[in-house]
Amino acid sequence: MLLRRYIVVKGMIALKKKIFFCSIPMLPPEALRKIKYRKETNGELYSDPSRFPSIVMIDGCFLGEEEVKIIAVKTDDDNGRTAANFKLFEKELKELAEKYEAPLKIDSVIILPHDEGRDKQIALFKQLAKEFEDGCEIYMDVTYGTKITSIGMFASLVYAEKVKKCDIKQIVYGKYPHDGGEIGDFFDVSSMYDLAMLINSAEHLPQNNIDGLLKLFGG
Repeated sequence: MLLRRYIVVKGMIALKKKIFFCSIPMLPPEALRKIKYRKETNGELYSDPSRFPSIVMIDGCFLGEEEVKIIAVKTDDDNGRTAANFKLFEKELKELAEKYEAPLKIDSVIILPHDEGRDKQIALFKQLAKEFEDGCEIYMDVTYGTKITSIGMFASLVYAEKVKKCDIKQIVYGKYPHDGGEIGDFFDVSSMYDLAMLINSAEHLPQNNIDGLLKLFGG
């Protein structure tokens, strides 16, 4: 799996550029506690305490030397919560940069209206499309924001793969312990994207062949 992170350039091994899309929560800032995350339910603990699955995602995928672009996606809500959480996110990202002694910073911010209409949907897709770059690795956290924002982020990955020839490496969701616990669950939900793209690619196959392909995924 590690070899997939590299490309060969003129006889040398070079790291692919990584683009991280980070969702900023609309929750009250006091409701965001720093917790540790584990891989899948009942998996091993592997993250430092953080308020944001996006930080856990970056920390788990950044090797320390490759070129990185970080995109924050946040809603322009009417109560100021997202703005406050954005400052907390910046603080944690700075701490992560110090940990790696690397220039990790937010390169671009996509600000969305607190509205779910067609104009917002199209604007979100177009803004995301502008951030994808040819041949990059894509990592996306769809935990926070409105449901339409998460769906829009997910849908934009088709553009990244088909138009920009990006490698969709990870789509993550962090399950927060609302019961007051100190451990959250960190899920890679990329299989949903893989299944959707499989059906799209196999549309000309007989139905029973497609059903057979789906069985290979288990579940």
